[in-house]
Amino acid sequence: GTQGKHNGGCDRLAPCRPGVQWWNCQWSAERIKLMLEAHVASSGASGYNEVVLDGERWEADLPDTIEAIVVLAGHDQTRAREVHTSFCLKFKRSVQEVPLLEYDPHQSHAPFKTIH
Repeated sequence: GTQGKHNGGCDRLAPCRPGVQWWNCQWSAERIKLMLEAHVASSGASGYNEVVLDGERWEADLPDTIEAIVVLAGHDQTRAREVHTSFCLKFKRSVQEVPLLEYDPHQSHAPFKTIH
C-alpha cells in the first residue's frame, strides 16, 4: 500500500506511458486529465481508481488547493458546514471564494448545487 510512504511511494516510480501498468508508474499534475480519460476509456468510469497526491505540496499551497467543500446529496451536512465555516475563517476566505456544495451524481446535467 501507499500509506506511510513519502508521497505514497509514487515519487520513486517512472512516468506513465503507453504499455506501462498504471499501478507501476506516476502521472504528473499536468497529465491528470489524460489519466482520467485513459481510466474512463479502459473501465467505462465504473472501475476502481486511486489517486495519491503530494501531501507536502498540497499543504504548502493551502488555501489555494481547496476550491470548495463538498457533501454528497442525501447525507448529513452538519460536518461539512463545520469544516466549511472553519476553513473560511482560518484562511480568511468568503463563501463566494470557497463555496459549500452538494454533489448529486444522479444529476448529470448539473451535479453540483450551492448550499446556503
